[in-house]
Amino acid sequence: MTNSLSLKFEKAIRLIAKHFPISVETSRKPRVFHVIRVGVYLYDHNYSEDIVLGGLLHDTIEWSRCIDNQNS
Repeated sequence: MTNSLSLKFEKAIRLIAKHFPISVETSRKPRVFHVIRVGVYLYDHNYSEDIVLGGLLHDTIEWSRCIDNQNS
């Protein structure tokens, strides 16, 4: 992982940790681990930086209290 991608990945994880609700025990897939697994999968399969970060953040608007123009 390049230093630039590493920093962006970490920033995305911090945003997710701050804004995602805690998964319920009956959840089919824990939310935070799900998006991290997606991001890591895309990275491991040599997708571009934009795709990796997009995969990591793909559920942010749907699952979080974050709004699309909020700076975090």
